[in-house]
Amino acid sequence: MQASKYNFFFDSPDNTDELIAYNARTNALAIMDTKEYEKYKNYVENGLQIDDTELYKTLEENGFILENALNEIDLIRYSLLKHRYSTKRFGFTLVPTLECDFECIYCYEQGVQHGYMSEDIQQSIINYIKQKLDHIRDLSIGWHGGEPLLALDVIENINKQAIELCNEKGKKFSSSLITNGYNLNRETVDKLNQLNISSIQITLDGPKDIHDKRRPARGGQPTFSKIVQNLCDCKDILPNVSVRVNVDKENVERIQEVLTVLKSHSLENTVSVYPGYVEPTNDCYDVDNILDSRYFAKIEYEFYKKLVEFGFAPNIRHRYPRRRSNVCCADNDSAIVVDPEGDVYKCWNDVGRKEYKIAHVTEEDPATVQTLFRYMMYDPTEDTECVECKFLPLCMGGCPRRRIDGITDRCISYKYELSNYIKEIAIDMYNQKVKSQQEEKVKKAKI
Repeated sequence: MQASKYNFFFDSPDNTDELIAYNARTNALAIMDTKEYEKYKNYVENGLQIDDTELYKTLEENGFILENALNEIDLIRYSLLKHRYSTKRFGFTLVPTLECDFECIYCYEQGVQHGYMSEDIQQSIINYIKQKLDHIRDLSIGWHGGEPLLALDVIENINKQAIELCNEKGKKFSSSLITNGYNLNRETVDKLNQLNISSIQITLDGPKDIHDKRRPARGGQPTFSKIVQNLCDCKDILPNVSVRVNVDKENVERIQEVLTVLKSHSLENTVSVYPGYVEPTNDCYDVDNILDSRYFAKIEYEFYKKLVEFGFAPNIRHRYPRRRSNVCCADNDSAIVVDPEGDVYKCWNDVGRKEYKIAHVTEEDPATVQTLFRYMMYDPTEDTECVECKFLPLCMGGCPRRRIDGITDRCISYKYELSNYIKEIAIDMYNQKVKSQQEEKVKKAKI
């Protein structure tokens, strides 16, 4: 037997006689006392047998130790290829329009041609769905923009037909939406619910003065108050809503004020909130404002601690580090992005830039394989730097688009803050276990 390359051991903040063990490949988490750890260490370093049968079994079943014949890189590569080319699920990201009623300072769609999806292109997408349904189990449609709610009729047409087709074939259907939130009134939310849109993402970039400067309406009008009011007005009918807070050097000191505002409107149990990394994707945005990965990771961790403090759902366990098989739709063979003209891309940051398109939705096979191959043929298990990294199962090489652009600073946040997350999560899980045991004792006492 051999020790896993992806084992992490951290001192327990609550007990000097215990350690927290985590494996990045299996995502196993365990509490070990110092005697158990010494047995593990002697086994790995000196070949001394572990006389504790239960400990040995736990270590093996959770991937902390494994057979000498097993190569963990091969296990990771197998998982990557299995999921990258799986046909169980097909995912569309549909862009019904590139028009937008906002003028955000960092918008990556500045300079691209705008337009609305025609009825012919909509029908081509439906035809594409019909071809796929016999070969998949699940269909998902994510709506993106521009501002997709400016083309609500397109969303309604395609989702209604997709729902009917999935019902006829016995397939599972899910749908999500990314919107600026400005037009998210009760009438619209009610319609989105009818269209099986179960997840919505909006963006608030700080308190009112910061947000309105960074994300004004086209024409310069403020947008913050209306978005927050929409959330309040629709609180009782909203599906799952996540609030993304884009972070860079300009607003980093004030992003936590978003939580204060949302809490003051009693929205802590209605929305989840997370910090988002701003990409340097257009010439109009000052690259010097971008945070490096290490600093962003620190800010991200502090933000999640505040979420727990403010009582936002979900709790810190939402940040439990989980292994990836592939990174996103860009390196998944069963996922595409379709723009208003029917052009197909692998990454939504490519939309509107015709040099990155791989096909048209009416075509059976990719017309431009160079871009497709750049996304699909990369294998982090053949990348010398990634192969040596203990965080490989969590990162899998990082953002494919950033890699193509030659950006080396693409490591996952956990690389810098894993210890803090694991300790917080372990404490939370332990406290929850103790609480459950105490509640069980109370129940038995009452009986």
